[in-house]
Amino acid sequence: MASNKAVSAARKSSIVWLVLSAIILIAGAVFAVGMVIPSYLGMLGEPRMMTPEEVAASVDSLPIYNVQVTGKEMYDTGYYYEDTYAFVTINTEYFGALWMGDQFLPVRAFGGIDETVTTYRGTLRALESDERREVVNDMESSQPELQGLFANAVLDTTDSPTSFENLVMAAIAIAAVGFGLYGVYRGLTHTMNPNNHPFLKSLARYGDVDDVVDRIEKERVLGEEKVGRLTLTRSWIVDEKGNNFRAMRAEDVVWVYKHSQRSRYGTNYSVRIYDKYGEMMSVGAKNEKQADEIGMKVAQKAPWALIGYDKQIEDALKNSRSELIAAVEKRKSQPAQ
Repeated sequence: MASNKAVSAARKSSIVWLVLSAIILIAGAVFAVGMVIPSYLGMLGEPRMMTPEEVAASVDSLPIYNVQVTGKEMYDTGYYYEDTYAFVTINTEYFGALWMGDQFLPVRAFGGIDETVTTYRGTLRALESDERREVVNDMESSQPELQGLFANAVLDTTDSPTSFENLVMAAIAIAAVGFGLYGVYRGLTHTMNPNNHPFLKSLARYGDVDDVVDRIEKERVLGEEKVGRLTLTRSWIVDEKGNNFRAMRAEDVVWVYKHSQRSRYGTNYSVRIYDKYGEMMSVGAKNEKQADEIGMKVAQKAPWALIGYDKQIEDALKNSRSELIAAVEKRKSQPAQ
């Protein structure tokens, strides 16, 4: 395997990919082990029966999943939350107050509060800030005699393995772990064998990758011209910056044009170079002047190429590339004017 800038860029890019993937994998695993797996394991099987005394003593060890609590009386507080989408109510969750003998345990449930039911099953968790502010504090303000009688917890009967929040968390954990594993595998294989990296695999269209890379490096030693991040040798156009490396044979260039993209921060310029294989090399430029310089140098290296953006050329490249290539080859065979 040749040892050169192309291989070095591929290896560095693979290491960066490996590190980022490892971070995502670790974060996903921590999230899964710390939040997703315990909640799903806790929701499976028989519920844990808790007495009022156990509920009162457990406020410092929440959340506790799959809990069943039986109180003495249930009261409908009249408070509820509505989830709406496009002005349509999708979901309504109601709040009840379950009297445990010496305090009220807030209960969050679908479908209203049945005051004849005193046994509920769900996740015992801490009150969220909006629940405390909008339900508990509001009730205590309107009925001062209730102050201090509410537990600092809520029995959420809406919490289940198929609830939207739990499904989203599970999907995030699975995606993070899956992407992380794939990224680590890809990073390791590309680090150990840089020829498998997309940078170098893209050169396979010119023949054996090691041989192509060796030819590029030999021409660089003989003489190269740089403009911006672009490097030009006798036969090759090379785009390299940081861990990026792409190369295109000058004789295969068919179309070159300046591309600009506006944003709130200004205008970004680049030069797009297409070859007869349909590959596109986008070379970033610091400003419009540098983009013009890059485009001019490429045009000088491949004077037969079509210059400037044209929608018809873009369509021809996608739909009738052979005809476009034939037209460019005809231009190439014509004597220079």
